[in-house]
Amino acid sequence: MDIFGECQAMLINYENLIEKEFGEKYALKENLVFALQFSSYYKEKQKQALREKKWQRNMKV
Repeated sequence: MDIFGECQAMLINYENLIEKEFGEKYALKENLVFALQFSSYYKEKQKQALREKKWQRNMKV
């Protein structure tokens, strides 16, 4: 999590650039209604939660 602040700053700068170049209509804050998380590494708790969710989904069939 050491780079979280840097990522947040880059996202804010990108948002400001989009608004400046294309207008507020195209801003992410106006069109993105949920948070995104980019990660290809899963911690053990995340793996367990995914297994449980898949199991619950299969039980509904």
